[in-house]
Amino acid sequence: MSTISTKEDTLLRIWSETQGAESEAYEGDLQELHRAMGIRRRQARRPWLFGAIAASILLLAMAGEYLITNKHARTEEIITYVTSPSSKGEFILPDGSHVWLNSSSALSFHQSNPRNVKLEGEGFFDVAKKDDGQAFTVNTGAMSIKVLGTRFNVRSSSHFEREEVSLVSGRVEINAGDNTITLSPGEKAGIENGILQKENADITYDSSWTQEELSFDNAALSDIIAGMEHWFNVNIRVAPDVPLSSRLSFKIVNESLEETQRIITRITGCRFKTLDEQNIMITKR
Repeated sequence: MSTISTKEDTLLRIWSETQGAESEAYEGDLQELHRAMGIRRRQARRPWLFGAIAASILLLAMAGEYLITNKHARTEEIITYVTSPSSKGEFILPDGSHVWLNSSSALSFHQSNPRNVKLEGEGFFDVAKKDDGQAFTVNTGAMSIKVLGTRFNVRSSSHFEREEVSLVSGRVEINAGDNTITLSPGEKAGIENGILQKENADITYDSSWTQEELSFDNAALSDIIAGMEHWFNVNIRVAPDVPLSSRLSFKIVNESLEETQRIITRITGCRFKTLDEQNIMITKR
């Protein structure tokens, strides 16, 4: 086993062991570590939601020295921000860009070029413009998204049916194989059957998971399901007989995924079945 692999295994073990730590000493040291890493910590109104800052860790993925103490961190080569399966986090990159990572997500970049990043999972980007016009690029498994300064959401994970990009403001250029398209605000693009396609879409809930709460006011069940998918970072499959036009009003603040499912079941009579860690089926009774 290589030295690099050994370092990664050790770091992952430390991360797993420390996720349950609650001592004041640990918390104080972690805050100083985050400041050294350039991470902005948000005060969580929901510990389960924004605890990613307390669970995130900086990993060294390539050759180079790595040092963690209880006071500071120093790395060379590749930097990776990671969130745990039950939390989300907000990060400030060295170029001033803001990135929100949903649960079970990772963002990595070369220390010498923080405007060329790789994403696994789901991330929302608020990209800082550079005076020299240098582009910001997000690479996923199948797409390369290039921007100059904009706000957009990217979802890329093997757990979901497709990779997709939703544009809130600005313009982005997306490359996937031999296909290239440009998105305008309010448009969404995704890869289906190996083909990159775009569409006009309601992207209201695509980035809603970055907020402090999620409210539905006489919203269609189809929109609520879309909001839940991003809020809880899951994939919800819908049976053909589910009444997607049913309208509901409620708010998610501290509710867990299971509690939210119970609310919808009480109102609509629909049932949820967990297929695996990130896939759920909703059916009519």
